[in-house]
Amino acid sequence: MTYNAPNRIKGKGGPRTGAGRPPGDKETGPGYELAMWFDERIDDFLASRGWNANDLTSRMGYQKPNILSQWRSGRSRLPIEKLVQLSELFNIDLAPLLRMWLEQYVGTHEDGPALLGVFDRIVTEEEFEVIKAHRASKANGPTS
Repeated sequence: MTYNAPNRIKGKGGPRTGAGRPPGDKETGPGYELAMWFDERIDDFLASRGWNANDLTSRMGYQKPNILSQWRSGRSRLPIEKLVQLSELFNIDLAPLLRMWLEQYVGTHEDGPALLGVFDRIVTEEEFEVIKAHRASKANGPTS
């Protein structure tokens, strides 16, 4: 005789969809932009490398891949050192990720806008390229 578990999540009363929260039960809105960004993109990032969740989490120093679902849902916040690592693994610009990360922690703090303003670009992309070229020429020494 086999035991068939009821088709319910304990305490939820709905159809069983797996352990934990039902799908769609995610934190959204202000302060959760990083979780929403991560949720929307992580599958594409994994596919671009031919990785699965275990591959990524082991490279980031985690033993279990369930941390990805916690980051996707906003139940757990991505530690800043893992944010840098994620940026390096997938060749993602760190500045917008840091801004979203800060928004999680700054929230409604009175100094929040000033802290977040650090990540606003004050020059255009073209101007930034000119600045980089100028800096590179200075690094090579005088040309006389």
